[in-house]
Amino acid sequence: MNGVGRWAYAASKVHGERVLDGARELWPRGLGPVHLRFFKVVGPGQDAARGFVLPRFIEAAKAGHPLNVHGDGRSLRTYAHVDEVAATLARLAAHPTVPEGPLNVGGSARASVLELAEAVAAASPTPVELALVDPRVELGEHFEEVRVRTPRLERLSSLGCGVPSMGLKELVADTFNRHSALPMGGEGRAACASRAS
Repeated sequence: MNGVGRWAYAASKVHGERVLDGARELWPRGLGPVHLRFFKVVGPGQDAARGFVLPRFIEAAKAGHPLNVHGDGRSLRTYAHVDEVAATLARLAAHPTVPEGPLNVGGSARASVLELAEAVAAASPTPVELALVDPRVELGEHFEEVRVRTPRLERLSSLGCGVPSMGLKELVADTFNRHSALPMGGEGRAACASRAS
């Protein structure tokens, strides 16, 4: 509740989970809230204006601008393609016994932000440059980087609903080919939610 910036965002999600867990008695035993925690879901339709890294890189590449990589680019992320995540969610929705509690949803395309930028440059039909920039210039002097953000997916895998497995090169190429060349202005928003059913 007292977080600032990205920490306020993270804290708000945890608070929402706790509110649902606090009302646990509203559901039959074993059918309580399932908190879906999404990890770097990417793909066509994302909004670069909201700061999502892959559409920002792709739109810069299509415009012939350098791909600005924050810091040293070594921060590690794991990406999942939105099409695969949607298919996994459809199977989860039909699953008869998804256990209550947190459930990470993510993929296996693990890469540094610099490696992601290099994959976008490789997918571009025209040459693009990479530029390492100080994130505090764009995001403020109090910016704090999370160096590693990768999900544990054993629980998701154990349900037999599929774990997104598209590799980085394929994920970037598909997104590059299907993404609009123009900024979208807020239409393609990524959604994260807790399910209570």
